[in-house]
Amino acid sequence: MVSPGDNPGTGTTTTSDQSTGAQTTAEWKAEPQIYAEAGPDRVVMAGVEVEFKGGAFGVKKEPLSSARYFWNFGDGATKEGRSVLHAYKFPGKYIATLNVSSGEYSQGDSAVITVTAPTLAIGEHKEGPDGFVEIKNNGEQEVDIGGVIVRGAGGQFIFPRGTILAGKSGIKFADSTTGFSSHQSLGLLYTNGAEILNVAPSSPSSQAPNKQATAVVNIPVAEKTNTINSFSEAIPAAVGEALAEENDSTDSSSGRNLWLFVLAALAIAGVAVAAVLLQKKEMPNLADEYDIVE
Repeated sequence: MVSPGDNPGTGTTTTSDQSTGAQTTAEWKAEPQIYAEAGPDRVVMAGVEVEFKGGAFGVKKEPLSSARYFWNFGDGATKEGRSVLHAYKFPGKYIATLNVSSGEYSQGDSAVITVTAPTLAIGEHKEGPDGFVEIKNNGEQEVDIGGVIVRGAGGQFIFPRGTILAGKSGIKFADSTTGFSSHQSLGLLYTNGAEILNVAPSSPSSQAPNKQATAVVNIPVAEKTNTINSFSEAIPAAVGEALAEENDSTDSSSGRNLWLFVLAALAIAGVAVAAVLLQKKEMPNLADEYDIVE
């Protein structure tokens, strides 16, 4: 809040002595006619609507009912009104300024708004006559969770404005206050209903945490293996077929034909062996192409 003397108007008055020609300059201060109050500095969470409530006062500190209020939140957004809501989307340090005006007078004030990333989480929770839900603040700084919604199968609860959580601490909210009858599907939501990031609801203290399933990856067998095997099997088959054809021959020149068939069979076998060696040379290492996850 701007107090009298904190930001007064200033001015100067110059007088001249006609007999001597000398000039005298006097400085004066004008007390402000109205005062503005933007509220205290605070720490809030990104995405959560924050209430800004301003004040306008006269010289005698009397509230001015006819004053106009104009807010600039420092992130490009502006609003008009004595009490307004605003949510910062990104973490950072912002200067929220308020300008109040009444008649021909106006005055300004500002507040530092430190916006943190979401640091809330659901801690322990217990059902029954003494049931509760714990909300934890994992951040280092205190944070205003007013307007945050905790929702479950048993309904939802909106934290009142000005609910402050200290850094690295948690608060247990009784079911008799929140109205919860069941803690199934607990979650934290922004005022607009969107889910808050970094929320990790824990299981009730009476239950052990669930083990994570192990992913199994099946590595496919390369088709080139079948190709190599087929070439390997083709070598003896080709020789066998050539000899079988020669044994069935009854021609008088069987001796010459035998050598021709053997040479042909060896040629076929040589081509097959060369093909097998070429396939092995070009085939990539399958172990380098796949990642095995245990």
